Amino acid sequence: MRRILIPAAALVLTITMGVCGGMTAEPAEPAESAESAGTKPTHLLSSTRKAGQIDRVEADLTVVGYVSQRVDEEVKRMKMSVQGKLYYDEKTLEMSADAAGRRRSVRYYDEAEAAIGVAEARVKPTLDARRRLVAVEVDGTETTLFSPQSELTADELDLIDILGNSLLLDRLLPEKPVSVGDRWKLPKELIVAMLRIDAASTSEVSSELTELTEVGARFELTGRIKGTWDGAAAEIELQGKYRFNRKTGRIDWVGLLAKVNRDIGAITRGTDSVVRLIVTVAPKQQSDRLSDESLAGLSLEPTDKLTRLACGSSSDGWQLTHGRQWYSVSDQHDPASLKLVEQGKVVAQCKIAALPKLTAGKVVFME
Repeated sequence: MRRILIPAAALVLTITMGVCGGMTAEPAEPAESAESAGTKPTHLLSSTRKAGQIDRVEADLTVVGYVSQRVDEEVKRMKMSVQGKLYYDEKTLEMSADAAGRRRSVRYYDEAEAAIGVAEARVKPTLDARRRLVAVEVDGTETTLFSPQSELTADELDLIDILGNSLLLDRLLPEKPVSVGDRWKLPKELIVAMLRIDAASTSEVSSELTELTEVGARFELTGRIKGTWDGAAAEIELQGKYRFNRKTGRIDWVGLLAKVNRDIGAITRGTDSVVRLIVTVAPKQQSDRLSDESLAGLSLEPTDKLTRLACGSSSDGWQLTHGRQWYSVSDQHDPASLKLVEQGKVVAQCKIAALPKLTAGKVVFME
């Protein structure tokens, strides 16, 4: 799902003070007392997130638009839609003192599902109950999600590895004291990580503090980024809002609109659609699924084995695991076709099929 999740078209995105592209308006807050005339006070609005804290995170995603692919040397354009929701408890494991340093958490997904439509095809991926516990690491622009209990499938990884990673939301806050009306550029590395793209050639995304009260602060972001996404050229335009809760010291609401144009790539379809994402974050006292007892004995650091992806056929009775540089390019008629991609180029490919049942002593030669 991740490969069709951040698309775009030539649509006008409007964000008003109370509503972000149809998003539910945030509750009003009491105004802060007026400052002395002629002064412009600054405020340091920094996150208090630390290891051991637990949050309840709810992310709702909507995508509308088109995907395109080459068929017999022609480009076929198909209507596409996605409705997804990810609801989970998240326990912070590590927060680097460096804003761009390593961050780690572990999540338990109560709900992880989507309804995806492309042309006439409909699929509803879900996260298997055996893999609802997921560890997350963000190091620089690299994000890794894996289950410490069983290897994820490619479809499951695409389902949960979406833009707007909750481990990164607090990095939207300014690094220095700011006043209402101040604007600052967001780090390119942060935008790359948040959008889940490969790299950026240019990034002009900035935020502005638009309102400050005793209860919280409100921000707006806007900008454009050009880069590569799964090896294909992409251009993304962003608009959004987010809210900082001064009592909890955390960003507790984010609304994003993204419109993206991505070319057809070696392993992915082109996209031309619009994404709407709403994320809410609330502190939680405890989570039985994330207690020390429940996590005891589990490896929550990414390893080569844990980050491999599972691939198999229930009807033919086979299963294997592969590294994440191998991408499934299967369709309904070819359920096991993989391509190995390095630096955006296909360097190898394979197809997997079960052999017919053999009688004793019979020899089969494969070409």
